[in-house]
Amino acid sequence: MLLSSPGNVKSSISTFSPNAKSEYKQYSRVNEVEEKKSTQKYEDDIECLSWLREINMAQYSEAFLTNLSMDGKILIRKKLQQIRQQDLPKMNVTNFVHQKILMDHIKHVLNNPFHSPARRSEIKAQLTSKYPNIELEDSMSVS
Repeated sequence: MLLSSPGNVKSSISTFSPNAKSEYKQYSRVNEVEEKKSTQKYEDDIECLSWLREINMAQYSEAFLTNLSMDGKILIRKKLQQIRQQDLPKMNVTNFVHQKILMDHIKHVLNNPFHSPARRSEIKAQLTSKYPNIELEDSMSVS
């Protein structure tokens, strides 16, 4: 086992730039900001029925509320985050295309505040490009 002598440690420390400490702090701050962006969590409530109506799938509201709600109206983000496509048939979502659309809709609502108008326009654009035959809620349908 090789151990460095005190002289070697000093010489390796002196090779760092004099601004290394401030550069490291700046690098740490940038990484911290990027990490916050990627792990940002929204705490607003997701109104199940209106959320499913956005994609014309209100028929699944009972299944979502039974499995992912505490009060029978609002979906819990933490539970919604745990849903996988494999779970949907157990919730009586057996149509494969509906499963794909729901998973896209789940991912989108988890990454955006529910009440944001930008979220609604983004999901409209995303879904209509991926699924051209999708029927969206009147307020979201393509004009």
